[in-house]
Amino acid sequence: MGSKWEKNPEFWRSAYQSHGSAILAYLKVRTPALEDAEDLLQETFVKAIHAANSLSDITKIRSFLFSIAHNLLVNQLQKKRPAGSSDIELVAHTMTPEQELASNSFKKQLDFMIKTLTPSQQKAFESAVLNGMPYRDISRMTGWPLSTVKINVYRARKRIISGMKGYF
Repeated sequence: MGSKWEKNPEFWRSAYQSHGSAILAYLKVRTPALEDAEDLLQETFVKAIHAANSLSDITKIRSFLFSIAHNLLVNQLQKKRPAGSSDIELVAHTMTPEQELASNSFKKQLDFMIKTLTPSQQKAFESAVLNGMPYRDISRMTGWPLSTVKINVYRARKRIISGMKGYF
């Protein structure tokens, strides 16, 4: 049984228009060639359409698409990995000098933006976003109510996205 979104071309057209450029930007920074990023973007949407029945909450479409794109990217990088190399080495070896420069610039701006956050926003952002820690664990670790964790992560993301607009 498929989801109501699976067979709805307008839904997927809208999802592509809303999120395609952000996903492509994410992939372009991490792949050696624009063609690879574009292929992965296309494959992301094909897989998303086929897996639409697992999308129970339409408001999660962006994270659903990014998860698929990320997994496809990891699979592609692992297939191309030289024997004995790490993920970081693989990404470094597949970047052009222009991509390395853009990546370094992006990292510096992100570091700068993180330093502009309040200490509680910085702690929440680093724990949740950079380290992938669940909100409940952050709540236990910091002693903050769950709502405070969510607010701090939201405000941090909003500020960082605002300061990083030139990269998207």
